[in-house]
Amino acid sequence: MVYAGRFVKPILKLQSVVERVAGGNLEARGTFEAMTRSAVGQRLHSMRIQSSAAICNCQKPSADLELRVTERTQELREQIVARDNASLN
Repeated sequence: MVYAGRFVKPILKLQSVVERVAGGNLEARGTFEAMTRSAVGQRLHSMRIQSSAAICNCQKPSADLELRVTERTQELREQIVARDNASLN
């Protein structure tokens, strides 16, 4: 029974970390030594890094698009003002 605890506890801790990551907490980490040495723990760490990178890559184009829309909106406003001023003259 003692040996079972040595195997079950790390698996339960790993499960807890996996559940937090699956819930969106990409900063979730396991602090126990068995996880950092295990192949599963290393794969989980790699998955978190890749997921974070994918999210960042998706957010950057969105920010670029917002900036382009804002700039184009300003250009159109200036054109409307210029057209309105030209029609008054």
